[in-house]
Amino acid sequence: MKTDKTKAMREAQAELDRKREEARRDVPPGIEQEIAERNAAKCGKIPLLRAIAAVQSEMPILRKTATANAGKYEYKYIPLEDIWAVLQPLLDKNGLLVTNMMSGGVLKTHVWHVETGESIWSDHPVNPQQPPQALGSAITYARRYNLNNLFQIVADRDDDAAAAMEARTRGARLDF
Repeated sequence: MKTDKTKAMREAQAELDRKREEARRDVPPGIEQEIAERNAAKCGKIPLLRAIAAVQSEMPILRKTATANAGKYEYKYIPLEDIWAVLQPLLDKNGLLVTNMMSGGVLKTHVWHVETGESIWSDHPVNPQQPPQALGSAITYARRYNLNNLFQIVADRDDDAAAAMEARTRGARLDF
């Protein structure tokens, strides 16, 4: 009985594949790309994604110039002001705007395309139940990482994971 169902499923899939192939033969060349672009344009994402791609293509590799002391270990990172100094002119040039909003223990960073109003975002959890200075540091950290995620910012050397793993093996706790 099971082999009959499997055989029937394979036959149905083969028939579906044949019908798809027939339909493709009837489509003029290039129409699939045109349809995809038209559908994407309806939701406004093409200008937004093109602008983000333009920013990414011009974004240089940034240097980790700051050092954080986490007790038992230190690590280097790119300060938010260094990221912003390079990113802001590229955002302006490409018609993009960045906003941040804290809600329910999550910092949401939106990138808006100014002309179309479309946006894309990145979330990062932030523990709101901490002293104000620690909360401010956690928000800055989240802003940095959200921007890194959205614009694929590359650092000269990424050793945060190595530092985190080393701390974990020594029993240190990381609260970012």
